[in-house]
Amino acid sequence: MPSKKSKLIKTHIQRKHGDIIDRVHAGLLLQGLSFHQFCEEHDINRNNATRALLGTWQGKKAKILRSKLIQASHAHRLPHIAPIPEQAKRNSHE
Repeated sequence: MPSKKSKLIKTHIQRKHGDIIDRVHAGLLLQGLSFHQFCEEHDINRNNATRALLGTWQGKKAKILRSKLIQASHAHRLPHIAPIPEQAKRNSHE
């Protein structure tokens, strides 16, 4: 069972890199492709792609894959997506 510390680290990594994965997904959707479709068409393991974008896989191949995904999705051209503040999330459920 993962420790509390490892869960906190994972959450921090996901927050830090969450914007890039959102922009990659958005960029692909704007091109009419889902992340799943793109990975299948380019023979990319979807789990590896996700891990590379989140930063949980950081080797040389991960950096190459991350760059390929960013370039192909045009994520570098999309605006920054600000996270929704917790207060706004709570208000939307009321």
